[in-house]
Amino acid sequence: MRYKSIIPILLALCCGIYGQFSPTVYAQPESSQEIWRRWNTDPKRNSLAIPERHYGEVYDLIFWFINKTKDDRVVFIDVGCAIGDYLKHVERLSQKRILSIGIDPVDWPRRIPYSKFLKIAISEKAQEGVNFNLYGSSDLASSSLKRLKQENVTHNGLESDSKFYHPAPIEGAKGTTTVTTKPLNQVIREEGIKDRIDLLKVDTQGTDLEVTLSAGNYLSNTLFIQIESILSEKKGHLLYDEQTNFAKDRAILESKGFEVFNVAAFPAGPEGDVMFVNRKLFETLAKRDGIPVF
Repeated sequence: MRYKSIIPILLALCCGIYGQFSPTVYAQPESSQEIWRRWNTDPKRNSLAIPERHYGEVYDLIFWFINKTKDDRVVFIDVGCAIGDYLKHVERLSQKRILSIGIDPVDWPRRIPYSKFLKIAISEKAQEGVNFNLYGSSDLASSSLKRLKQENVTHNGLESDSKFYHPAPIEGAKGTTTVTTKPLNQVIREEGIKDRIDLLKVDTQGTDLEVTLSAGNYLSNTLFIQIESILSEKKGHLLYDEQTNFAKDRAILESKGFEVFNVAAFPAGPEGDVMFVNRKLFETLAKRDGIPVF
C-alpha cells in the first residue's frame, strides 16, 4: 500500500525527537511512537482514535520538522479560524517568526489576534464581484456555504450509527447572510505570500475539500494540510448538501501529491481531523536542510 512508503520516514522523524526536541506536556516521544505503530497496524487505514492529546502530539511532530528548516519564518493559513484555537499550538511551538492569516466570515468574539484577519468566506467556485450566502444555524460553528441536511442530524446517541450525532440541538434554516467570497489562491496572491505555506488548516463545515483545492498551484508549495473530514462512508453521516467524505478527500489530495500523515477521529460523531503531508516537498526540504528523518 502507498502508506508504507512514508511510514519509515515518519517513524524516523519520531525517533529523531530524542535529543533534538524538548517534548512539551502534550507529547512524549514514546507516545508519538505508539501513534505511528498503531497507524501502521490499523487494517482500515481510514479511522484512528488517538488520545485527547492528539492535537498537541501531531503538532509537536510537524513543528519539530518545520523548525529544522532553514527558512526564517512560518506561514500559517487558518481558514475557518473561529477563535483561533489552532493558532495557540502554532505560537507555542514555532521557534521562528509567524505569518498567520485568519479567515472566517464570522468575526468571533475573543478571537486570538492573527497577523492578518480576513472576514470573508473561501470557495473554489467564487468569482469576482459575486458574493455567496452563508447559511445560518442554531449553532454558530455549524454555519456554512452549504445547506445543513437537517434530516441527517440526531441528538440520540443510539442513532449515531446511521445519522450525524451532535450532542446539542442544532437546527438549520436560520436565515442567510451575504458574505464576500474569494478562492484561496486569490487571497494568497493579494496578501503577497511567496514563501512556502507550512500549514494550511481548513475547517469550513462541509466545504473543506473545495476550499483546499481553491489554493490552485499554491498547493505544490504547501507542506502540511489539515482538514476536517467525515470518516464514515454512510450517506446519513453527511451533515451538508454535496459534502464529501474522507475517501473522496483522500483520493483527490493524493492525486495532488499529498499523503495521509495522521487521522484523528473525534470522540463523538463521524468526523475527524486529517493531516496530509506534501511528500515531494517534505523530502526536498529534508535533503536541502540536512534534516535527519531518513
